[in-house]
Amino acid sequence: MTTGSESNSNINLFSLLIGWLLGIASSLLVELIKQQLSKRSIKTGIKNELKELQMQLVGVCFYITYKQKSLSKDFVTWIRPYYNLFLNSEFKDIFGVKNINEPLGSQKLSDNEFLDQLNIARSKTPEPIFKSTLTFPKIISPYIDSKMSSLSFFRQEFQILLSKFRREIHVLNNDIEQTWFYHAKTFENLSGENHEVVHHNLSQIYSRIAERTRYVIKLIDKIQEC
Repeated sequence: MTTGSESNSNINLFSLLIGWLLGIASSLLVELIKQQLSKRSIKTGIKNELKELQMQLVGVCFYITYKQKSLSKDFVTWIRPYYNLFLNSEFKDIFGVKNINEPLGSQKLSDNEFLDQLNIARSKTPEPIFKSTLTFPKIISPYIDSKMSSLSFFRQEFQILLSKFRREIHVLNNDIEQTWFYHAKTFENLSGENHEVVHHNLSQIYSRIAERTRYVIKLIDKIQEC
């Protein structure tokens, strides 16, 4: 037969056990909430940096294509939505596109009219098209680089796309570094033939950069959707 004191002891023990379990559960819940808030904050920061980098890439892609006389209806149709955003970004002045900002401000132009305006603006550009060299700063993503240790918090698709983005940027920066190398060569006392070789190599690298930036711009859109 259970005495009153034993019954009270059992109740107290049970209460202590419940309190201990609730304490653990509340700690785990608080930690889970903190992790979710941290995850959300990191993902927002990553996407914000990607949004800014995308405008820089649009500038590089557009400027190379514009300078190399590679504009086409397909390119214009693809880049136009990005270009309208680019004109409102901090990068528009960096790429020296002031001559074409004004006529392209209207959303009412068809893609063919948009292309015609680009060609007209380019014809008014005083600097030479092929003999001038284009140099760009490397693409850097300090926030993303600092958060790679937290990548395991996210879905596999997001991890794969972001890792792919970093690989593509690495290759892109290698090409950008090559443009600086050949740009320095243009100031050396080279023969006319060697100058032609330098500019030919630069033209090939520019084409690769334009193609890769277009790919990365699309890749950023995929990451933003995750």
